[in-house]
Parts: sequence; structure tokens; C-alpha cells
Amino acid sequence: MDYAQWIKSSYPELKIASRADIPALVKMAKASTKYLRFIVGIVVIVSILLPVNILLTSIGFVPFQDLFFWFCLILVLFLSNVITSILEQYIIKYQLKKIIRYKLC
Repeated sequence: MDYAQWIKSSYPELKIASRADIPALVKMAKASTKYLRFIVGIVVIVSILLPVNILLTSIGFVPFQDLFFWFCLILVLFLSNVITSILEQYIIKYQLKKIIRYKLC
């Protein structure tokens, strides 16, 4: 996602800020949320992968041997990746809002 463009559209009063300030704000927001985004990614993958794995095993699919199991595994990982990306964007936007609010006051 282009956070610089999002900042410019969400905070028009920052348009007069220099071009170097906005990437620095984005870099600061990403750095300060690095561990939180990592934990959220792990939690999302585990919270989706484990129930699906248990469900498929209880239905009778042998883990990592049936083609359907592999298809479901790839689908779950793709879905987890999409959800993680959405949550990461939300986290970074929230942190950017906090940083900008602090800078404007």
C-alpha cells in the first residue's frame, strides 16, 4: 500500500510538509509496529491453520498425503496471508494516525 499517498489524502494540512518527512513517518510507523505485526501474522496463521487441519484430519483426510488436503492447506495459507495483510495495513495506518496527531499538536 502507498502510505505516503494515503497520508496526503487523509491529512491535507500535511501537503506543505517536505517530501522527506512523509517517508520518514511511514518508516517510523513500520519500525514501531514490527513486532506487533509479526505476532498478528503468527496468530492469524495458527488460528486458521490449526482448526482446518483438525477438521480435515477428523473427516478422514491423511495430513500431507491427500491432494485435497494440500489444496486446503494452500488455500488456508493464502487466506491467512490476505487477512494478515489487511490487519498489517490497519495497524500501520493506526500508528501513522498517532504519530501525525502527536506531530500536529
